[in-house]
Amino acid sequence: MRFRPGTLNNWKVFTNFQKNDYVDRICTGTYNNQRIEDRTAGMVQAKFKFLVPGLGSVGSNLIYFLNAMNYPDYKLIDDDILKIHNIGRHLLGIDHLHTPKTEGLKPHIKNIHPDQNVEIKTTKIETVLLHNLKFVNDNDYAFIAIGNQNVENFLLKLINIGEVTIPVFILRVDLYLLGGHCIYINPQNKITENSIFENYLCLYNVISSEEYRKNNPLLIKNEAGCQTSYSLYSENDLVLFLSGIYKEINKTIKGSQEGTLAIRWIGNTNIADELKISLNTNVDKSYNYQAIKL
Repeated sequence: MRFRPGTLNNWKVFTNFQKNDYVDRICTGTYNNQRIEDRTAGMVQAKFKFLVPGLGSVGSNLIYFLNAMNYPDYKLIDDDILKIHNIGRHLLGIDHLHTPKTEGLKPHIKNIHPDQNVEIKTTKIETVLLHNLKFVNDNDYAFIAIGNQNVENFLLKLINIGEVTIPVFILRVDLYLLGGHCIYINPQNKITENSIFENYLCLYNVISSEEYRKNNPLLIKNEAGCQTSYSLYSENDLVLFLSGIYKEINKTIKGSQEGTLAIRWIGNTNIADELKISLNTNVDKSYNYQAIKL
């Protein structure tokens, strides 16, 4: 009955009226980490777990570089909210305004690689260090990008007494990103704050310590109506800094650097000449870095 003469059916519609229409090809794609690795490195790579407290411009952009290490699992800590003045040099953009940086970065990471594990704590790193050291030590490496020396000193103390047991990278930047610093601390090689700081100033600063002591107004800016100061540097120089030191970070994580290390990156020193900002005498040429064993 279905195919009797004069009857209109799906087959007739398809073969008579739509016979010249193209049929969309349906393709399926299998997603898993094994397939992604086969199509990139071609081999199974080590899987890492990274702790990143401090998700400002340095910490957030660092995640882009760390993701190159086979999309590691993350534990993120920050209590700050993304504001309009942050987006000029932050990994996140306007879609995440007024959102905690932790809550903005988690979906950003998982949107790239859905099977990455991302745990977040929207709180201060001090709170975690005091009350939840398991959250810290359950990682392979920590990357501290908070720019707070009191917290960094407290962290050093915890490393030296054996409370923090994982290797730690501390990242800092000089004003105008004339210099950037990455201090790698191996918990097997104890160091004190005096090995890194003197009178609250990093020993490896590119800008002369005297400029900070005399409170040079060129080093800190304030925006009208804002209760806090901020540092001037561009996202371009931030990316140059992180890409410059990534080689040493990668080499350290891959196991060819066991001791404690200070990496000092030199930015555009022409800015210092233009603004008449004094630099330390042992500063090398622009856009270069030095690795100093401690």
